[in-house]
Amino acid sequence: MARSFSEDLKWRVVYLYHDGHRRKKIAELLHISKATVDKVLQIYVQWGTVVNPWQKLPGRHKTLTRNEMKILQELVKDKLYARILHNVCTQTRPSTLKKWIIIRIVIT
Repeated sequence: MARSFSEDLKWRVVYLYHDGHRRKKIAELLHISKATVDKVLQIYVQWGTVVNPWQKLPGRHKTLTRNEMKILQELVKDKLYARILHNVCTQTRPSTLKKWIIIRIVIT
C-alpha cells in the first residue's frame, strides 16, 4: 500500500515552491521523494488544492444506510422477542420472567 502524506505536508510543498525553492531542495527539506513533490505540485496546478477532489475514498463502502440498519434491528428484535415468548412456558418461575422483562426494557 502506498504511503499517504498529510495535507499539511503537501501544503508545505506548495508554500516552499512559491517561496522560490527548487523541487529537489523541497524534497530534501521535507524528507520526501522528488516524485512526491512533483505529484503534489501537479495536483495543485490542476485542481488548486493539494487533495484530488475526484480521488476515491479508501476503504469499503457501507452496504446499508443508517435507516436500513434501524429497520433491520427492529426486525431482529421482533423475532428475538417472539422466540423468547414462544420458549417461555406457564411453569417458568416469576424471577426468570422478571429478568426477561428487564432485558427487554434495556434492549429497547
